[in-house]
Amino acid sequence: MLISIIFYFIVVLAPEMRREKRIKSNFYFQYFELRRNLVYHILGNCQEAYNSELYDTLIKPVPFREYFKETINNSYEPTRWDVFYNNLDQTVINNLQLEFEVFKESVSYLLNNLEVTDQEAFSWLHQFNAIAITLKGVNVDDESRKVLARYLWEFLACYNWATGNNDVDIFEKIIRKI
Repeated sequence: MLISIIFYFIVVLAPEMRREKRIKSNFYFQYFELRRNLVYHILGNCQEAYNSELYDTLIKPVPFREYFKETINNSYEPTRWDVFYNNLDQTVINNLQLEFEVFKESVSYLLNNLEVTDQEAFSWLHQFNAIAITLKGVNVDDESRKVLARYLWEFLACYNWATGNNDVDIFEKIIRKI
């Protein structure tokens, strides 16, 4: 019986644990790629010069929020987020939609290959897929752009419309529960 248990561990359990760890770490990487790519498209749409260090800094919620809340040239002009929103055209919208679609596929892969036992994480993953599908319908008209901008702000700045700013990346926290 002892040999059967050892054999089960070596042949079944250990490879399964490695597979789950690999899927989780890849999903975590995909999440940060999504954040990085979204920031890339948003910064590019602001039509303002920036250095590569800024790009890496803005994937974190607090620096993202602070940077895009600033007005340009410290004047009474619009904030950087307003500039992004006002310059939003169909090409940028298509690029943002593509980024969400790519991550949606990662979410689907994760849900199909792992048992997500945490109810909050499971609910968030399904909610993300629903939002990604909803964002497919966004176009240049003002109302659907508002939906996209609102979700981007919520996602990248970790803003909750009911409670306000959150300094912790709640999405990363949920992903760690998987």
